[in-house]
Amino acid sequence: MQRWMNIVIVLLLTLMSVATAMLSLSALSDRYSRIISDYPQQSRSVFLTDIAQESSNSALDLLKTKVTGAHGIIIRTDSKLADNDEGAACGYLIGVFGDVQRHPDDARLTAFGSTVFDATTLSKLLRAEQHATLGLDQNRADMIADLPNVRYGTSVTVMQLDRLAERSGTVNGEYRIIGLSQSQYDALVSSLSAATGISTERLQQPLHGSDTTDNLQRTIAECLLAAAAILLTVILVLGAYQQFSTLGIHIMLGWSRIGYAWMEYRPMLLWSLVTLPIIAAGVFWGVTSFPFSGQLTAYCLTRGIVVCALALLAACLGSCVFLTVHPVDAIRNRISKRGLLVVLVILYCCSSGALVAGGTAMDSPMREVQHLSAIRASWSPYRSMRLLYHETPGTNQSSFTGQSSEHFKETYEWYSSIAGQQGAYIANMTHYNEDNLQSWKTIYHAAPEQPFWQLDASPNYLTDQGFAIPQGVTDRAKRGERIFLIPDTWTARQRTAMEKYQKLDSEHNAEWKGSIVTSYMKHRDISFVTYHPSVKLFTWNTDGTLPNWTTDPVILVCTPENMTPFEGENLSAVGLDNSMIKLSEPAAQQYTTRRYFAQYHLEDNNPQYIPVDDFIAGLTKTATQTIQFFGLAMAFLAALELVLSIAMCRIFAATYRTRIAVKRLLGYPLVSIFAPTFLTVVLVSTMSIAIAAFIHSTAAFAFTALLAVLQTVILLSDARRIATKELATMIAQE
Repeated sequence: MQRWMNIVIVLLLTLMSVATAMLSLSALSDRYSRIISDYPQQSRSVFLTDIAQESSNSALDLLKTKVTGAHGIIIRTDSKLADNDEGAACGYLIGVFGDVQRHPDDARLTAFGSTVFDATTLSKLLRAEQHATLGLDQNRADMIADLPNVRYGTSVTVMQLDRLAERSGTVNGEYRIIGLSQSQYDALVSSLSAATGISTERLQQPLHGSDTTDNLQRTIAECLLAAAAILLTVILVLGAYQQFSTLGIHIMLGWSRIGYAWMEYRPMLLWSLVTLPIIAAGVFWGVTSFPFSGQLTAYCLTRGIVVCALALLAACLGSCVFLTVHPVDAIRNRISKRGLLVVLVILYCCSSGALVAGGTAMDSPMREVQHLSAIRASWSPYRSMRLLYHETPGTNQSSFTGQSSEHFKETYEWYSSIAGQQGAYIANMTHYNEDNLQSWKTIYHAAPEQPFWQLDASPNYLTDQGFAIPQGVTDRAKRGERIFLIPDTWTARQRTAMEKYQKLDSEHNAEWKGSIVTSYMKHRDISFVTYHPSVKLFTWNTDGTLPNWTTDPVILVCTPENMTPFEGENLSAVGLDNSMIKLSEPAAQQYTTRRYFAQYHLEDNNPQYIPVDDFIAGLTKTATQTIQFFGLAMAFLAALELVLSIAMCRIFAATYRTRIAVKRLLGYPLVSIFAPTFLTVVLVSTMSIAIAAFIHSTAAFAFTALLAVLQTVILLSDARRIATKELATMIAQE
């Protein structure tokens, strides 16, 4: 093969090795995560949820007492979240309590043929100080032993159960019990039900779940591996056709076709074997503190088989070219169109299909950018208003995993301290359509009669918008009374239906158990006041099909005192649609400093309130980066398609040199001379454009149409050059 082909082959195999190592490490991390989340295998579970703060210690003490009496073990596993990526799980925190020496087999956790921890190490942990850990948590000085982890993936930390409850700020969670008989377990559940007021059914059934999705890095690695494998196959097949003359000579000298193929592809296959230890080293580097075991070693060493298999498959396809040619034809370079042209056409169709799929995927971020541009224009009057953009879990990990509401209480107390101050507002508008009304009829057996807007707004926000609040409403709202303002343009029947729904909804949300308790929850006072619609109010809406202004919403005059727990916890909501708290620039400078947040234990969460304009710019940047990623992938596919179309043209020319020269001499048009190539390109391009139009993919339609024109121009130029060259060669030989 030519030198440049050998260099490209080595680079492609290296790229495939890197991608395979990334995928292997990701799969290893996922498998380790499942092993930890399923620990212990043999246990019975108790689910503590919505435990009031004042009764949390007694509930946990009762659980520990019952298990201690039975010489059992309690295991609680919480998700560990990364501070630099909200909501991203990076491992597990395991809390342990009980007589672990009594149940050594159940207490042991093994992964990949190695022991992660056993009863001995757990006993050492339980005898140590309360802050001691197995594996690194927050302080290396507290770590009494290291645990196996996956670099940039799943990590595990084990601590005493009391320390986990203290660290998370909640006793809510799943407690897996080892060592209790069925009767002892039933007695435990009954005792907990009596102590907490939670039904035995809820104590035995989870009220939450989790799911995992492929991340972008894994998708990129999969795309790189697939693209590199396709390119490798194309290069080997093209290289095989370039070797026909040499192949014919070797066959005449007694070489077999298989022997010649082995000689050609042996360096590449040997290099693919070299990638085995390279990939294994990469995977070994990715696992920290794992003891060497046969299972883990076998896993690491066998990951490179993927690269070897792909290289062998590409070599087999290249060898098929050698097996289909006769020695004399090879010497005289008489190349059969069978084989290579079929492969090229198949690859060409596949790349066209991938291009359409990529364009379809690009449509979503493109629409998002257009949507955000429209939002930027419609929200321009409020572009300097600040919204909550991001928070980190900090020490409130359990709040971000849904086990606790402590962080929401901190945010509620922070807002309560600034409520009513200049520039510190509650403003959230929601549109409820016919579908919402139908679902409410199912839940409440009552619903408003027509779709409507509802605005939850603080009194100072309404005042600053020029809305005249009826006399005395603000003071009553500050005393905990929920006051709804309903347009006087509604009929009496419509107002009655709305009042009934709002009462039921408020009562329902007031039953929400959490750490936030307001004056309304103690007295449950609700009243309704009519107003005359005259002031245009901004809808804070991102739905382009809905208006940006309205004059007749149902308005909840919202204060910290008359919130339900549902609204109180929503103060931490993030996003253009969801955010409740709105801050002016001066208010943000005064109330979002680290010192002010520290008064309410929010400094570790680092809440970021940024202007609407910056918020939209950040979302636009993310969507634009996604478009750039897909654009690069589609540019690669387009380049591959161009290369394949040119390759088809040249293989056709090499197969029918004499015919091309004669037809060129007789004045045939280029499209007629290279009819099979042009026909393939036109048919496939037309089908791609038709499919893109049928599925309404703007990006796919634009890419395929542009590429069709570009291919036609390039093919005409290349065909003219090839035909002229063949004609000149024929004349010279004559």
